[in-house]
Amino acid sequence: MTSVLYFEKQSANLCGQHCLNNLMQGPRFSLDMLMTVARQLDQEEKKLLSDDSEFVSTNVDESGNIRLQVHGVGLNAYDISLVDSQHASVASSDIDLSSAVAFVCNLQDHWFAIRKISG
Repeated sequence: MTSVLYFEKQSANLCGQHCLNNLMQGPRFSLDMLMTVARQLDQEEKKLLSDDSEFVSTNVDESGNIRLQVHGVGLNAYDISLVDSQHASVASSDIDLSSAVAFVCNLQDHWFAIRKISG
């Protein structure tokens, strides 16, 4: 039996979207969906500020590059939790990284996924 590997080649600065779809092994995340998540996060952040007149979104930039929190909310819809490597639970070894199925990585403002395929 041959495994089929799903891979989206990056277009524009949409590496965040392609990272998630490659991780999920299918076209689960559209640009519109991720932009909606980013706008919802922006609204929640604005509510926390006493003066939102100087609010600038950091959830998505003009080129379409999305932030880690947007990835997390998107993956939560599939019951997948995303834990930032800087989180205390990772630093204190509360998470067994050997049991992780995938990693969402960022290097020099480029998102990519590393995951197990067929074991």
